[in-house]
Amino acid sequence: NNIKFPENMSMCEDLEFCYKAYEKSKSFKFIPCPLYGYRCTNNSISHNISNKHFKDQAIANYDFYEYIRKNFPTYTLMCLKNTIIAVVAYLHRYSSEDSQYETLARFLKQVQIRDVGLSKRYLIEIWSFRKCQLLFKAIGLIGKISRKLEHNI
Repeated sequence: NNIKFPENMSMCEDLEFCYKAYEKSKSFKFIPCPLYGYRCTNNSISHNISNKHFKDQAIANYDFYEYIRKNFPTYTLMCLKNTIIAVVAYLHRYSSEDSQYETLARFLKQVQIRDVGLSKRYLIEIWSFRKCQLLFKAIGLIGKISRKLEHNI
């Protein structure tokens, strides 16, 4: 079916692959529990986090969310939380000059967050992104400093 893992992604390429495979399958079922795990070593790509990883995660989750929203709307809520979290992380790391920024920013400004199960932290971050970009950037800077301090301890 000419479905391939995206070569330009280093994170979440499996998610990009899977929803395209779902589209070609005769049937599939959502099971709300993890069925496979990742083995992480100090050399693994998930330990060498870069801004590109956050971009890949945001794009893959957003693409998957949009596919589910359009084709299987009853399952939309099941993938919305991960999408929001990935988009928030992306928006803290990228500016409006990035090619995906406008699409992901519009998503976060318009998405309904009721009944998603987000923590207060994410509710505050979404509110600040929608109402006060300066506060959103400050929250991101505090998070960056906090992660550096944790890493150095």
